[in-house]
Amino acid sequence: MDALYAVEQVHIPQELGAIMKQYTKAILRDEPTDVYKYSANFFAIISGRCPPFDENGVYVEDEYASTQSNDKVNTPTPVPRQDIIGEIFQKYSRNNADTASLEDLPHILKEIVTVMGLKEDDLPPVAEVASVLHTEGDFIDLLELRQLLFEPEP
Repeated sequence: MDALYAVEQVHIPQELGAIMKQYTKAILRDEPTDVYKYSANFFAIISGRCPPFDENGVYVEDEYASTQSNDKVNTPTPVPRQDIIGEIFQKYSRNNADTASLEDLPHILKEIVTVMGLKEDDLPPVAEVASVLHTEGDFIDLLELRQLLFEPEP
């Protein structure tokens, strides 16, 4: 009997794990009464769009209801940016030493763009980032990368 899908046929994006972990934590923390509406709001927020449902679960087209109530159908609390970036960096970290392979830099930047809902143009090109970072052999400092990308210059 042939399997409908072989392992080779199923492509699972690398960033899916981080997204699902974030989603699961939010569901467990907020305990929504309507998981479907909560999920729609959650994924709209992480993709940079306005939530489709207000705090009462009423569909709203392009308006964002910022008041929240305790009925557990309200918009999910977005995970802080530093947590998302930290998870990505931890994934690529070499022995938890806050360094990563220079080869991984394109993957790190692509995952940041995807998970944070950015456009490709929102981050500098890989070659530009690599030329600015100090390298130790073939390794980059992830703390320096974080500062370069997300902390304003004084």
